[in-house]
Amino acid sequence: MKKKIYPILAAITAIAAFAFAETQSDGDLKMRLKASRDGSLYKMGEPAEFVLEISNGDKPQGGIRFWSSVSKDGASPVVSNRGITDKDGKAVIKAGTLNEPGVLRCAVGVYNPETKKETQLLAGAGFELEKIRPGLPVPEDFAEYWKAQKRMLSEIPMNADMKEVPCDNKNVELFDIKADTFKGLLTGYYARPKGAKPKSCPAILFPHGAGVRSSGKGAPVAWAAQGYIALDYNAHGIPNGKSKEFYDELAKKDLKDYRYIGADNRDNSFFRVLYLRTMRALEFLMEQPEWDGKILIVNGTSQGGGQALAAGGLCDKVTFVAAFVPAMCDHNGIAAGRVCGWPNLLRADKYGAYDKSVYEASRYFDAANFASMIKGDAFVTTGLRDNVCPPSSVFAAYSNIKSPKSFRIVEEGSHGVPQEVYAEGAEKIKEHVKKMRSKN
Repeated sequence: MKKKIYPILAAITAIAAFAFAETQSDGDLKMRLKASRDGSLYKMGEPAEFVLEISNGDKPQGGIRFWSSVSKDGASPVVSNRGITDKDGKAVIKAGTLNEPGVLRCAVGVYNPETKKETQLLAGAGFELEKIRPGLPVPEDFAEYWKAQKRMLSEIPMNADMKEVPCDNKNVELFDIKADTFKGLLTGYYARPKGAKPKSCPAILFPHGAGVRSSGKGAPVAWAAQGYIALDYNAHGIPNGKSKEFYDELAKKDLKDYRYIGADNRDNSFFRVLYLRTMRALEFLMEQPEWDGKILIVNGTSQGGGQALAAGGLCDKVTFVAAFVPAMCDHNGIAAGRVCGWPNLLRADKYGAYDKSVYEASRYFDAANFASMIKGDAFVTTGLRDNVCPPSSVFAAYSNIKSPKSFRIVEEGSHGVPQEVYAEGAEKIKEHVKKMRSKN
């Protein structure tokens, strides 16, 4: 029987499955690390512990040496130790507790004497995560700043161009699109049901995760086949459908470390350009005659998840935000003694010093601050062992959402999304559409 692939972001299913591995192996050794409590969730002040289990084939493997460290979701201080598995192949790592909302992250390095290699594992324990608050409040002029940016964008004609391209689904029309936006182009693949009537379709937008690549066809075609108009756009306004070498060359040269461009000045930041490109993508969808004028959904993962939160804050016509392991959250977590989310714009040196200009500028591109302006419903996910977009940063953004919302914690998830969580997101989107249509 074929495994069902949900269309919410089919293109990254393979990556997500890899990232969600519950155990790791090296040679004949199998290793697993997790908090001892089912669910890995605790009340503040409760002691937490992590259990390392190692087997050789079907038998427990004692006598295996390891190192461990426990931190507040990756932030200093880090408590380190060494140990050895007992005759049952287990070792218990006492992690202490947190007297504040947050995450204890446990890292373990296991040495295999047969292969002479070290395997590293991560696990997390959450403490009243819904009470986490951003490191800093929303800047007083945040809303006004972005109103000014949108006014400036509105003065740039869209000049949208749609070129039809072949589509594998006979019931869908697919287009390679481009439009003018702030400092460049919006480029993407747009799909609509063949023969769709005016004002008949909900709209869904797919922003991209980190990297340099073409827009994708899979998600918009899959959703268009279900009656949506859908747009997948790339983060950089670059041409679609080129060779891998073309995008690799851009990533090595013109777009190398793009996320740090202008990080010390809000008016020069890459993210100013990116979020305005996101706004233009929404405007493109809203200009399509097939849009029902009522339902507007944004769905993204990682960098795309951060954009989804930003889109929900920038545009009050967005009715549903699905943000899977969102990046760009809580840039100023350092103010609360936490690590920030990808792209880690702020890093303290060994003396605790950091760039004050980046500290201030990053506040205007923090998905947590956009989250405070979301009017539509929201669904947010995180993995307790995610060290790219740490769960503490994700919940800092989640706590700022005042509209109806729900979350999903993947207990042993890292920076990837299991297929069943994407499926849950897809169902929530469909429930939202049904609810919105019932209001007629």
